[in-house]
Amino acid sequence: MRRLQARITSRKNSGLRFRPRLEALDERIVPAGYYVFWADTAGDHLATNPANWQGAGPTGLPSAGDNVYFGTYGSDDCQGFSGSYRTVILNSVYTGKVTLSGALNVGTFGLSGGEISQPVAGTDITVTRVSGMAPPEVPGFTWHGGILNGSTNAANLTVDNGTALISDGTLSTADTLKIVNNTTATFQNVGITFKAGTGLLVSASAVTIAAQNNNVTFTSGTSGTSDLMNWITAGGSITVTGPKNWSANGVPLKNDGGTFTVQGGATASFVGSVGTGAVAGSVLQTATAGGVMLIENGSTVQVDHGVYLAGGKLSTKPVGSGAQQDAKITGNLTVAGADVVIDDPAFLTQGAAHVYGVLNVNGDVTWTSGVYRPFVGIDVNGARFADLWKATTFTITLGAGGAILGPNPPWNPKPYDLTNVSWVVVKATGPNRPITLVNDPNNTRTLNFERPAQSNDWGNGIPVPSDVINLWHVTPQ
Repeated sequence: MRRLQARITSRKNSGLRFRPRLEALDERIVPAGYYVFWADTAGDHLATNPANWQGAGPTGLPSAGDNVYFGTYGSDDCQGFSGSYRTVILNSVYTGKVTLSGALNVGTFGLSGGEISQPVAGTDITVTRVSGMAPPEVPGFTWHGGILNGSTNAANLTVDNGTALISDGTLSTADTLKIVNNTTATFQNVGITFKAGTGLLVSASAVTIAAQNNNVTFTSGTSGTSDLMNWITAGGSITVTGPKNWSANGVPLKNDGGTFTVQGGATASFVGSVGTGAVAGSVLQTATAGGVMLIENGSTVQVDHGVYLAGGKLSTKPVGSGAQQDAKITGNLTVAGADVVIDDPAFLTQGAAHVYGVLNVNGDVTWTSGVYRPFVGIDVNGARFADLWKATTFTITLGAGGAILGPNPPWNPKPYDLTNVSWVVVKATGPNRPITLVNDPNNTRTLNFERPAQSNDWGNGIPVPSDVINLWHVTPQ
């Protein structure tokens, strides 16, 4: 004690002062929560009975931030499940049914077996960031088997700012699948039957239909009329990548300001019954700004109720070296406000060689408003190349609002609209079809097919193979 007093006195006399300081603590890790397993030990199937759970915390029940598993201790049904959890997994050996009594919020949701039932309103599932998750973890949904909502109640499953992988199975759901807020989702090697809800919604997110090795199929499982659809809203995209196909049978596509792309030799097929009017035709692109339908040369959109473009843009995308290919629409096309851009320069890679293609519409074309913006570029051989439309079986009905603008880069300074002589290259492999002008009571315009006398007779030496090319000639009277 005397020594301690002496040290204190010595420091005081020496003028030294005690300065407290903060010490760095060890980095704290967010706990992962308990690992809780459904066992149904009491045999009453109630999620609210603590006796039915293994590994739970002090309450005996799963709680926020826990990891919940079904299938480890058998396949008994579970009734009255809801809450917010870090993980919920129905594994592949589980054959029971988990019935929700309220909303389920979960960071990681995996469905590989059994069934999730959402029988009443308020039982939506949201895959989102929850308590117990820390960066770089992101919310995730995987669906490889089992039934997502086997009830008749049209509920929702939403993936918010995360990832989703739906693959490798024959699946069914009564949910609307909502992919939102910068989520990336992939469908591959899978067939899904939509039995209720409104199908697939993509908002400010990217969905890939990965049909490189196997087809992907969406099927309507509803009877009568339905509002099922694949719905893209602003900032959203659906990209179909081939060479295999995406078949949406009875599930049309509506593009409300997003991007729909078909590439890699894929066929996106929208056939079957159309519902109550939410989608006019098999594919509808509304007048919402920013909508794009992009078909890469060599790929196809197939419809039986038509493609209706009320706004936005229809573009074709050149491919790299190789033989020239068609970007195809098999079925009728209505252009009622959209721009049509063949070999769209917005999708060219600067400095790279491309094979320019053909827009091939195997069906009738009705063109009531909107503009066609031709493009002249350089092919892989360094030659100038002009747009081609392949007219195999269709008729064209051109309304007063339709316009044909000068190409980019221009080869003729004249504006290309219906008040001036206009030239567009059309590849004709079948007999010429009639072209009808509507809203033209005084017959002031006519359209005629004309064959060029030589390969460069339509201006500035641009090559036109006269054996297979006709000119679509718009002439004021």
